[in-house]
Amino acid sequence: MYVPYKNNSLMKFEVIFEPKINRIVLVSKSYSKDKDLIDFDYITSKLKVILKTEDPQGSNYSQIHIQLNESQSFQEPFKKMNPVKKYQIMVLNISNFTPSINQKKHTDFEIVNIINNYDLVSKLHKIQNIAFENSWGYSPNTKDQIIEKIESDNSLNDGIFFALANNEPVGFVWPTKDTSKDKIGYVSMIGTHPKFTGKGIASALLNKAINYFAIKKFKSIKLEVDIENIGARNVYGKLNFIDEETKFWFEFSSRSFI
Repeated sequence: MYVPYKNNSLMKFEVIFEPKINRIVLVSKSYSKDKDLIDFDYITSKLKVILKTEDPQGSNYSQIHIQLNESQSFQEPFKKMNPVKKYQIMVLNISNFTPSINQKKHTDFEIVNIINNYDLVSKLHKIQNIAFENSWGYSPNTKDQIIEKIESDNSLNDGIFFALANNEPVGFVWPTKDTSKDKIGYVSMIGTHPKFTGKGIASALLNKAINYFAIKKFKSIKLEVDIENIGARNVYGKLNFIDEETKFWFEFSSRSFI
């Protein structure tokens, strides 16, 4: 949906339904260049219609989350609320990065790219849901949802790499691209099986992704990390990722929209 600002310029919010965790997510997909107020009354009116249609009994969606950038988070009514989560956007400039042809080999696992779509979807469905099952706000993905994502314009399927141990996925990295800007890549997801943490899998996958983006001549790479995950932020920092922007998540009760 498109939400007007005070000066009648528009920003776009994507509305995502996650019935498995009883949540609706609003993610801003475009931003106004100024800091005028978001028309929250308009958001409220739209969500009332959505909830009336999607959840007439008021039982399917107990949480409504909205993601905002830093300037938006200081606007009404959000400045009166405490965010439930903060994520740091980090960026790496690779315009002068020289890709490596021969990547390091590992004894406990191998890193592979899977071309066959059936196998790709099957392994993504398995490892993604295992790796993130205990992460905040994660909604398990069906195979159909994964198919939809790999068929989207921003997915880079030849850059999806898996760490395999005994031919089973124990980690993965999923790169995407910014379709509106020139050569900006994203490490959209990177995850490790909980039983295989501490073996260097995430670092190996991230290095593989960086190398992939460099070969494809991308100019920069961005990723998003929980601001409380100091260990991951330190790892990214050692690879020369720097902080660019903070994203804030606010939570509303569905009662706010009755």
